[in-house]
Amino acid sequence: MNEEARDDDPAYEAAVERAERAARFGLGVSAGVAVLVVGFVALAVLLGSAVMLGCVYLLARR
Repeated sequence: MNEEARDDDPAYEAAVERAERAARFGLGVSAGVAVLVVGFVALAVLLGSAVMLGCVYLLARR
């Protein structure tokens, strides 16, 4: 199928639109997962720091 025929084909245009929407959705999901991973890592670092400070405090009290 040549390029001019594809440009006039509504099914082709619909397929291109679906592919573009799927790509945008995939990028959005990837960004959401990245934000969640960074958030969990930051939470783990903060929790680990709090535990470490608590241990240092308990050892210093002895």
